Amino acid sequence: MERSRWISMVMAIVAASAMVRPAAAQDAGGPPMGGPGGGPGGPGGPGGQMPNWQDMQKRMDQRTMEQLGVSEEEWAVLKPKIDKVRTLRMQSMTGFGGMGFGAPGGPGGPFGGDRAASPVQQANRELQDALNNKGTPDDVVKAKLAAVRDAKAKAQQDLKAAQDELKDLVTARQEATLVTMGVLE
Repeated sequence: MERSRWISMVMAIVAASAMVRPAAAQDAGGPPMGGPGGGPGGPGGPGGQMPNWQDMQKRMDQRTMEQLGVSEEEWAVLKPKIDKVRTLRMQSMTGFGGMGFGAPGGPGGPFGGDRAASPVQQANRELQDALNNKGTPDDVVKAKLAAVRDAKAKAQQDLKAAQDELKDLVTARQEATLVTMGVLE
């Protein structure tokens, strides 16, 4: 697996693992679990509450901005392009037992589960449904498989176009930094 895909997969897994929250105390109307500062019982600590997605996103953006060495004005131009690349990369991914794997807030996700599945995720879900039905004819399975491959090819084209747009806006050093971060290839 190439390095940037591996890095993206690890980032997705970390983000997904951050979605697991101790809800029992909150569901019972009790106070949130964990103490301040991330120590035992704090965010990320044993029994602690995980940080929310928005805080994680802000920290990731701040770190990216610092690593790129850009001003607030430059970041205002680059951030939408970087976000688009990250989103397209996540939307183009499938796996984990044939299920589409999206960013937090995707179908059924804890952070706004109203987002529609990407075309790749939808095609993959339809293929999995066909496979789950033992009576699905081979020609239907082949058609669903072709739809997954077509959706992935289109997603890769969209991703490449978004990456090219971003490359046009950055210096060689910034491009190299984005490559090491898994944003660009």
